Amino acid sequence: MRNFLSTVALAFASSVSLQAQTVLWDGENNEFGSKGGCWDDGNPSVVENPETDGINTSAKCLAFTMTNDSKIVKIPFRDWIQPNMEGSRRISLMIKKTTNENVKIEISDPTNGAPGYWEKVAAWYGNAGSWQKVVFDFSTNANLNDFPGVISITAQTGDVPASQTVYIDNVVIEPAAKIGDVLLKDIPDGSLAGHVTVTGALMKGDCQNANGDWVRVDYNDFATLDSKLGADITSVDIRGTILKEAYNPARSKNANVLMFADAAFGENEENNANVNVIVGGNTAMLELNEAYPFAAPENFQAASVKVIRQTYTGTNTFCLPFYVGAELGGKLATFKNQTAEEALFDVVDHVDANIPFLATELSASENLIFTDKGIVATPETLGTTYVGSYKPISGNGLYGIGADNTFIKGGEGATLHAFHAYLQASEGSGAKNIVFSGATNIATISTASAADYSIYTITGVKTSGRLEKGIYIMNKKKIMVR
Repeated sequence: MRNFLSTVALAFASSVSLQAQTVLWDGENNEFGSKGGCWDDGNPSVVENPETDGINTSAKCLAFTMTNDSKIVKIPFRDWIQPNMEGSRRISLMIKKTTNENVKIEISDPTNGAPGYWEKVAAWYGNAGSWQKVVFDFSTNANLNDFPGVISITAQTGDVPASQTVYIDNVVIEPAAKIGDVLLKDIPDGSLAGHVTVTGALMKGDCQNANGDWVRVDYNDFATLDSKLGADITSVDIRGTILKEAYNPARSKNANVLMFADAAFGENEENNANVNVIVGGNTAMLELNEAYPFAAPENFQAASVKVIRQTYTGTNTFCLPFYVGAELGGKLATFKNQTAEEALFDVVDHVDANIPFLATELSASENLIFTDKGIVATPETLGTTYVGSYKPISGNGLYGIGADNTFIKGGEGATLHAFHAYLQASEGSGAKNIVFSGATNIATISTASAADYSIYTITGVKTSGRLEKGIYIMNKKKIMVR
């Protein structure tokens, strides 16, 4: 069995993502004991991070003592930067406090001279005693523009049971998701095909628009991405993005879609979260379905592969993106040449990735299971005269395997599924017997020698031209055109 291991190193998502975020406040950029540029509200001070072994490994953070009468810290980042949100409407921060409760932030004082706005969003903190990243989505706050100047952080919207120390760090603008230079939200629905790369942040969650009566805001960039994908999407690269509650949305459009990510998506079952997700050149489960298109933009390793495709008793056409040996069962053969009446194949002990082949002596099945397979990037072509296909195509005029294990021409309405192969023959060619040659002996699949190659309907009417799907008689045998 031939396999390979990717040499691509897996980078930590945090170290990748921070490069794309606009930092509004970070303890590492401030002196111990200072107010860190904040206003006096809450009497804040830059202190040593009390918990560096969790999600916030920074050495320094901001601390203040919160009471029922003092819950707010104000950061005038306009004093040292004039940020541009570049279409993003999402801000996050790290917070650590004793009590689970809503945290609220207010954005105000735009730096571009626009009329002042005071936009408020609340989000739930539920990790009492430890750091939590809390995300605030302003997508329903109509007055917010790209140039806020001050942020007010209310560490707890409810009552404070007693005074407690609140720690805050890493206040950032999460970059808007983009495809190239275009915001994901502005891409036409159903327009993305082939391989696409997403940058920015992909997040799913909820918060509250707190401008007046609180109104729940549900945000889901993965659902937005799903709406932009067309049926011909084959792979999505989200490496380097900032993720929250991630899953693979693309499989709703194409069950064969590959998603390249920096980390696995966890154990949730939403959209088969980790099926076809490649991390560091590896996936635990690759699932391929003959009803959908497939393309691999790069090599990777699959611990398990499930191919959902119909095989019939006898001879079947194949083309697969990985090495196949004896585990498929039966006899393997690759194309050699063809004559007017025969298609010649060489019997082999294995077939390399992306090479169309025949497999004979198989049993009927709907699923094929393989283990430990090296998936090879899809080439531009999958053969010439005998051609593999990684997407469903019309079988009209193409030669596929008939019910009597000969190559017959498909008629109108015939379909060739993905991970199958077809034979191209000259115009006017009739059915072709399959002849195997190789290390063992020469065997012809078919007893039709000098017989009548005319094709009749099941009721005995001779046909000509293209065949519709159905059962026919040729050489005293039933054949099926699929």
